[in-house]
Amino acid sequence: MSQSPHIEIRQSRLLRTGIITFAVIWCALLAFVVVVTLPRPTVVVPVLMIGFGVLFLGRLATLSVATEADELVIRNVYRTWRLPRGAVSGFRLGRDTATPMGYMVFALTDAEIVSLDVSRAPTDHGRAHDQLVELEEWLGKSASRN
Repeated sequence: MSQSPHIEIRQSRLLRTGIITFAVIWCALLAFVVVVTLPRPTVVVPVLMIGFGVLFLGRLATLSVATEADELVIRNVYRTWRLPRGAVSGFRLGRDTATPMGYMVFALTDAEIVSLDVSRAPTDHGRAHDQLVELEEWLGKSASRN
C-alpha cells in the first residue's frame, strides 16, 4: 500500500475564534458575578458555571479529525476516539443528529458508528462530501455518494 496522506480536519479559524471569544465573555461576566456575591454561599453556582463553560467551550473549540499512518483520531465534544485503521470499515455521509437539514460524516467500525462532530455542515452538503472523499482515500477505498 502506498504512503497514506496525513489529513487534519478542523473547524474554520473564524468559528474557533468566535467560540473562544464567547468563552472569554462568559467567564468574565461570571467572574464579575463571583466578585459581587463573594461573601454569600451562592457564589458556588457561578464558579461551577465558569468551570462548565471552560470545559465545554474549550472542547467545542478543539473538535478535529486527524489521520496518522495507521490510526484515525476523532476528537468529538464528549469523547476522543483512537481507531486503528483496521478497525475502520468505511465512512458514510448521513444526516446530522443535531440539526434537521445538516449533514455529517460517520466512521463505521465493526462495533459501532462514530460521528465526526467536526464534519457537521448545517447546509453545505459539498463540504461534508469533500471530507468523506479525503477520509475514504486515507482508508484506501473509493468514496460513495449519499
